[in-house]
Amino acid sequence: MAPEEEAQSAEPMNVVVVSPILGGWSVASSFGGEPLYFYSGVQAEANARRLALTLANSGRDAHVIVNDRRNTQIGTVRYFGSD
Repeated sequence: MAPEEEAQSAEPMNVVVVSPILGGWSVASSFGGEPLYFYSGVQAEANARRLALTLANSGRDAHVIVNDRRNTQIGTVRYFGSD
């Protein structure tokens, strides 16, 4: 299979985003479902990473994006699915 064909057939990466909201933080994912809400940014980021690791352990790639209070991206981590 050519690299172009392989890239097209690959499953898209799941994105998990930590963002500020009024009174706390949200963790939203690209694979649907309701966002999670936390009072602490530390709790939100830890849960986003845990969710991404769970996805990776089930064979799906995941990308965590962390935003600060101004909603500016300050960090990113990728987890690659295990085969």
